Amino acid sequence: MRKLKTSIFGYPIYTIKTTYHYRKVGVPTVFEELLMALAAEFPQLKQNSIGQIARVLKLEPIFIRHTLSTMRDIGMINLDNTENLEALVVENLTLTNTGKQFYESKKIPGRRRTAISEFYFNPINQKYDKLNKSSKIDFFIEQSLFSIDETLLAALSQNEVESQQWFDNDVALEDNGITHDIKQENFQSVPVTLSLDDNFYLQIESSDKLFNEWIKTRSSDTLETNILKPLLSVPNKILNENIVELENRADYEILSLVLADQKSDLTKVKNTITVQFSDAQNIAKNIPALILSSNATNATLEGKHLSIPNPISITNSITQLFFQFNNNNIFIEEVGSLLCYFDHQPYQLPVKRLSRQQDNWIIKVPTFTSPNNDTLIFMANFIQEDVLLAKLPIMNVSQAVQFHKDVVKTWNKEFMPKLWTEKISPISSEKELQEFIECFNHVSLSLKQITTELQISLFDLGIKNSKSPIRKIVELVELFDLYDILKLLDFEYWDLKTISLDTLNKLQHWQNKSDNLRVNYPYFYSQTLQQFSEDLLTWEQNVKKVFKIQQGKFAILDTNFIRKHSDKLPEIYTTHTVILPKVVLSELDFQKEKNRKEVAAKNEVLNQFNTLREHEFKVIGGFTEKIKALNSSIATVEDELVELKRNLKVLSEE
Repeated sequence: MRKLKTSIFGYPIYTIKTTYHYRKVGVPTVFEELLMALAAEFPQLKQNSIGQIARVLKLEPIFIRHTLSTMRDIGMINLDNTENLEALVVENLTLTNTGKQFYESKKIPGRRRTAISEFYFNPINQKYDKLNKSSKIDFFIEQSLFSIDETLLAALSQNEVESQQWFDNDVALEDNGITHDIKQENFQSVPVTLSLDDNFYLQIESSDKLFNEWIKTRSSDTLETNILKPLLSVPNKILNENIVELENRADYEILSLVLADQKSDLTKVKNTITVQFSDAQNIAKNIPALILSSNATNATLEGKHLSIPNPISITNSITQLFFQFNNNNIFIEEVGSLLCYFDHQPYQLPVKRLSRQQDNWIIKVPTFTSPNNDTLIFMANFIQEDVLLAKLPIMNVSQAVQFHKDVVKTWNKEFMPKLWTEKISPISSEKELQEFIECFNHVSLSLKQITTELQISLFDLGIKNSKSPIRKIVELVELFDLYDILKLLDFEYWDLKTISLDTLNKLQHWQNKSDNLRVNYPYFYSQTLQQFSEDLLTWEQNVKKVFKIQQGKFAILDTNFIRKHSDKLPEIYTTHTVILPKVVLSELDFQKEKNRKEVAAKNEVLNQFNTLREHEFKVIGGFTEKIKALNSSIATVEDELVELKRNLKVLSEE
């Protein structure tokens, strides 16, 4: 099922101005109750006049007259004369039906009142309904199709009485107290869709359930006159006198089918190029477009529009044309009549059809089979880089750079296929080299892409400028890195710091690199490069002579071996060239320093011990002298005692 068009229809909504006639109900007065009772319950007094009865009851006639007049006005009694009470007999005083009802209920209506309410009548569901604000309505359905039943309106209005603001328990409607004033002032908007099924039968339906049920119950003639023809009125005007009948072709894939006044669903043709084939078309400058021009002799690009010579004539039925480069599809929008059916009868339907066709004649025109530069720039936005690369001619660097800039300017995208350098002629100047490096910074540049004339000066130019793009050439990157290191060597005065196995290895690497370049790129090998290589070779030879590096066996000794087997070193020196790694020398220096510190620490302890011994010796010497003095004193005392004994003996003998 294809939806051809959806429009908004409006069917009438009637404004019902309802007037209610009603009275407020109250308790009857004494006079009212008396008069109603006389009319209803006292047939024996029917020949008596109201005047007589008033005198017997001693009632003022004025009150009776007023009550009679009021009861007549409110429809309680049937009475013409209310003034002459003597002539008014009870027999002539009769209650109306309303009067009887009120008498039975012991109520009395008040004065007549009116209230006006507005209702909106929907003729489809036959109900009072809310008024919906209508959206913009395209077509209005005839009012005559929607009848109104006055009896139904009366019933609907009666049902609404109790919902009115003025209504309460004391309100009573009069007989035939509801009247209507009917106006058609509003419309209910509903969407109506015209569709075409797979058998090319037209279908009319609405998403509004109520209106859709109404559609189902209408005759085909009614639907054709009131819905189908209005829907097709504008599309029919679009088709000119030379209307083209569109064929139902099996090889066309229909992407969109709508009425002629509708827009095709162009989401089905994303990533396509619009073709302008007439002056009537006006394609925005920011939209990629192919202009088929009868005045163009060559393909010319202006912004995103490519003008080419028009190779064909376009039929009147075609309104839009689209195509793609990456497949064989072409998309055509046509306007014309399509044979279909309504109510089993043939019907010429004015449609706009968007279809996909499997014959893309556009990409087969000479403009694209043999593209010029403008065409290639245009194509850069739509085909793969490697596909476009195959179509590119050989360019010099400046042309390639300009092509890249044009692609970026036109499409705001990069064009950098990996193999583009294969389509670029050899670089012949340092300016071109600089352009290449700046533009193709993701591409590895090789000497193969540089002319022999330029190769001659590359090395000299590279050593003069450390930031030169020459240094980014693949074959030269490592060479210039080695040069920056080895140029620091002093060829006349040696610095032992520069003489190392690493330096000798770099020298050997340089010689190998330069020799390979001499073989593969003889034009690159300049006099400056040769002289530098010779200087390095001379420096290397002198180093080897001085240090007499033996050609034979080498012994690389570690720290443990030297410490444990130092007695074997003289023997090893006679048969091997001994190599001590830096880490071993560092470890030996560390051990030497450690031993020195340990000896110093032990000497310090020994010195402290000697100082203590000297102190002890001094103390002992003092004690010795004191002992000697004491011994001398003791000897003296002993001599004195001997002398004393001798004297005592003498004295005893005496």
